Amino acid sequence: MIRILFCLFISSFFITGCVKERTETINNDQFCNVENPLDELDWLIKIVEDNTDNPASAEIYRCIYNQQEGFLIDLCVGCPDGLVQFYDCEGTVLCEFGGIDGRNTCPDFEENVSDKKLIWPL
Repeated sequence: MIRILFCLFISSFFITGCVKERTETINNDQFCNVENPLDELDWLIKIVEDNTDNPASAEIYRCIYNQQEGFLIDLCVGCPDGLVQFYDCEGTVLCEFGGIDGRNTCPDFEENVSDKKLIWPL
């Protein structure tokens, strides 16, 4: 009987440890290897600083496109000729949508974007 209780105790200890480790992984909020992209990515800080006069007309989303983390930036929400761009974590433009010429360099973007979350303005 003591052996059975001891085995149950040890088993519950290992199960609890596994659940805790998984929870810590799930709660990890790092994106592009930083805790807060708006405070830690210089190129993104510059974009925000350059557009603080009218943040209501600009939006920045963090998202994943084709398994690559990045940022969808629209500096003129609702503008008929506005250009929306998807940047990688280093600040390189990977895709562009709209503009006066109606460009769309990633036609599968909507089908392959995930984890889209508004980060600016809040």
